[in-house]
Amino acid sequence: MKTDLTTEKYPLSPMQQGMLFHNLSASGPGVDVEQIFCTLHENVDDKAFERAWRRVIERHAILRTSFEWQGAGGPLQKVHPHSELEFLRQDWRDIDGNGRKKLFEELLESERKRGFDLARAPLMRLALFHTTEHEWRFLWTFHHLLLDGRAVVIVLNEVFAFYEAFRQGEDLKLPPPCSFRDFVEQINQYDADKAEKFWRKTLKGFTAPTPLPIAHAPDNKHNIRGEQQIELSGEVSGQV
Repeated sequence: MKTDLTTEKYPLSPMQQGMLFHNLSASGPGVDVEQIFCTLHENVDDKAFERAWRRVIERHAILRTSFEWQGAGGPLQKVHPHSELEFLRQDWRDIDGNGRKKLFEELLESERKRGFDLARAPLMRLALFHTTEHEWRFLWTFHHLLLDGRAVVIVLNEVFAFYEAFRQGEDLKLPPPCSFRDFVEQINQYDADKAEKFWRKTLKGFTAPTPLPIAHAPDNKHNIRGEQQIELSGEVSGQV
C-alpha cells in the first residue's frame, strides 16, 4: 500500500483545541488517555495481528498525527508519513489467574499515568498478552485527541478485517478512508454569528425552559422510543 511521503499540517477542530488546552493546563500526565482491552478466545497469530494494526495506521492519517502549539499561527496537527508503533508482547501462561489479574491492573494504571508526548506520533500503544493456551488479551492505549467513540469502532472493525485476511494468507482492499483534514476545514468554516442569529430568531418569545417532546411521559403521542421483536427461522438464523 502506498502512503503519501509528504508531511502535512492543518488546524485542530474546535473539540481538539479544547482537549489540547485541557492537556497543557493539567498538572500531570494521563489526561484524556483512553484504553480499550479485549480477551480473544482463540489462538492468535500475533504477527498478523501486528501487521493489521500497522496497515490501519497507514490508512488513517490521524493515527500518524502529533500536535504542535508554539507557533504564532495557533496550534496545528502534523501528519507524519510514517510513525513507529510501540507493540508489546508478553507470555503470561505460567502466571496463575490472580497473578495475571494483578499484573493487568497494574499495567492499565501505569499506561494511563505514562500518558503521551503530544509532539510525538503515534499517540497510541499496543500490548498483546498470551494468557492461556487458547486465550489472548490485548490492550490499546491512545489519546482522545485522535479518536471519538465512533472512530474507535471503525478502527477496530478494520483491524480485525485485515487480521482475518492476513491470517488466511490473503490481502484486503478497502476503499480509501474519508479525509479528517477535509472534515476539520469544513467545520472551521462554520459561521457562528450566522448560527446565533438563526437560533435567536427561532427561539424568540421563549422565556422559560421548555421540555422537548422526547422528554414527555412514555404514553405521550410524541414519544419516539419503542421496541420491536422479530423472530427468525432456524434457516435464517443459520445464515446470519
